[in-house]
Amino acid sequence: MKKVSHVNWDSLKSLEPITGELVAIGCSARLAQASDKLIDEFTDGEETTNDCFLELQKEVQTAAEGLRIASWQSDPIINDLLVEIEWLIEDELKDSKSYIVAQVMTYCHLISARLAFLYLKSAMPMDLIWLDPRDIVVTDDEWVSSTIDMHSSRNRRNQLSLDGTIITTYGIGCTMDNENTLTKLNEYWSELID
Repeated sequence: MKKVSHVNWDSLKSLEPITGELVAIGCSARLAQASDKLIDEFTDGEETTNDCFLELQKEVQTAAEGLRIASWQSDPIINDLLVEIEWLIEDELKDSKSYIVAQVMTYCHLISARLAFLYLKSAMPMDLIWLDPRDIVVTDDEWVSSTIDMHSSRNRRNQLSLDGTIITTYGIGCTMDNENTLTKLNEYWSELID
């Protein structure tokens, strides 16, 4: 059975070398705060939504600079996640606030974990594997506080090789239609990778 470690964003720099574990990184608090502000401005129909998106991008840059990650701007995963957020807020609001929360916060969890992956990859001379939880974690259609379908999630997990040291995040999943969700259960990895 693979060891699972849940790591708070703020303790990332003090993380000891890891081998053969699944390391689930929490979302940066500053990135989460910028996301909350963006969500509120967008769902309230405020004109400052684009300014909030620029603040969110600045927080990503600040987090990357704090970890001394020079290559973050050329990382295709981070770029794609930022584009997803930008596309979401460019459209006229037609979805519920809980849907918007699930989308934006999922992307921010993934950006935080991806920055951690890039940092650890440069700080620790070892092979690391990136894992997007949405490739495994299947939930119901509740956008916020969704319930994990353990049977479907285990079936997806069994289709993937989880050998080596894996960097991921927690608290997110997706529906069978691949829509982002925030899960009720944050520490689900131990149950899914046994």
